[in-house]
Amino acid sequence: MRALYLLLAVLFAALPGCSADDASGDSANFEPAPPAAPTPMEAGPGATGVSQGGAQDFGQFRQILESGELPAPGVIDPLGFFAEHKLDYPAADCGEDLCLHGLLGIQGNMISGSACTVVQIGLNSPIRLADLERPPMDLVLAIDTSGSMRGAPMDFVRLGLQRMLDGLEPGDRVAIVGYSDQAYVLLPEAAGEDRAAIEGAINQLQARGSTNIYDGLYTAFDIAADWRESGRQSRVILLSDGVATAGLESGERMKALAQAYARQGIGITTIGVGVEFDVDVMRALSEVGAGNFYFLENPAAVEEVFVDEIATFLVPVALDVEINVAVGSGYRVGQAY
Repeated sequence: MRALYLLLAVLFAALPGCSADDASGDSANFEPAPPAAPTPMEAGPGATGVSQGGAQDFGQFRQILESGELPAPGVIDPLGFFAEHKLDYPAADCGEDLCLHGLLGIQGNMISGSACTVVQIGLNSPIRLADLERPPMDLVLAIDTSGSMRGAPMDFVRLGLQRMLDGLEPGDRVAIVGYSDQAYVLLPEAAGEDRAAIEGAINQLQARGSTNIYDGLYTAFDIAADWRESGRQSRVILLSDGVATAGLESGERMKALAQAYARQGIGITTIGVGVEFDVDVMRALSEVGAGNFYFLENPAAVEEVFVDEIATFLVPVALDVEINVAVGSGYRVGQAY
């Protein structure tokens, strides 16, 4: 009986090495855990590519290699790895808002030489973003202002936020939350065109104290929830350069918080700066919150991320997606990526 390997993440452009034929797993039916709400990416001939929220690169893996160290097996994130690659799927002409495409590959196991069968499952959508008018955006920025952000990191955050202003449109709303020992609201609400108010809040960002991520996250979500209206995008951007050292430090509590607000239509994008932040927490928040995760070893890259996030039109295509795979005789599921 041959093992069947499923690549269930979207936009996979390379095939991971396969295990031996006696790999564990002998179920005839495989039901992967539901991913977070998908968010479109540009891809596909005549279609919009669809991807689940989460890592947008494999920056941590790259950083470890560049430092001359050997990454642990769990460091490389399949979603982040394949988000850096683009693969076109057939046109999304299935008649639904979400189309599924299966691709088959057979190769030899690099270790044992035995046959390895891989099925890649990709998603895209006929929804054309160019044909849609961007809805007004509610954007709440939760910025780490702990002492470790002092100097260049905070300078680049300010520059990034300044550049972001050019992407805001009339009708957008912006709030800015800082958090160190506890969260504090620098800007409760400003219209997208009110540059003076937003710039004034940006200039008030000062680095000091410890890192209370939960309080910053909770405060930002609370503002976004108060604003929540049908027909508007709602997004929280959380930036941090460290691990939680004050307040509720449980990553599971933060993840549950993000998941609850995602079900209200409030997405979260996370930005990790440097190499000392909690990668697992920041990645998990973005995955359950239908947003993106950025690993930025160089603080200067913060400038580009803020601009990119404003320019990206995130359209939730589906929530709680389940893909049921019925495996034919002679095969069993070896592993799913």
